[in-house]
Amino acid sequence: GSVGHWREQIPKPVLDIGIPYEIPLERLNEKDFERLCFWIVEANPKDRVFEDVVWLNEDGGGERGRDVIAKEVSTNKSWVFQCKRVKQFGPKDIENELDTFAGHIDEDPSIKPDVYVLFISRSITDQTKSRGDEIAAQIGMAIKYWPKSTIDRLVRINEEIKNRFWKLIPQ
Repeated sequence: GSVGHWREQIPKPVLDIGIPYEIPLERLNEKDFERLCFWIVEANPKDRVFEDVVWLNEDGGGERGRDVIAKEVSTNKSWVFQCKRVKQFGPKDIENELDTFAGHIDEDPSIKPDVYVLFISRSITDQTKSRGDEIAAQIGMAIKYWPKSTIDRLVRINEEIKNRFWKLIPQ
């Protein structure tokens, strides 16, 4: 082999797209980030099958701390997905987020989910997760974290979402 001989082994569409190491979530606006999260839930991530998937904030406002809601088919558990496109997110931020959500639950207990998922456009520290776990336990719900690395993986393993994602990125 000559220099660059490895390029011949890569399928041409991959060379044309030039997918970076990490998908650029920071280039999405807040609404498009929510749209991406909705697509991921709708496509049944992590071998879970959801039904009645609704993007509550599609038309703006009124979601009460819930961007996407769904029911898990196998367990009938209710899931809430909150999408946070942020530059930073620490223990104080998760405190504020979950305290606000708890206030919405106090006003309307019917919105309390079995599982609360935080989609977040960046990585999340163990300290932040620990604080979130404490507050979620007080509220009486399970909490899961789907940070940038999880979102990246879920986009890459779903060809349809991957193709739709790149159309969201401003050129």
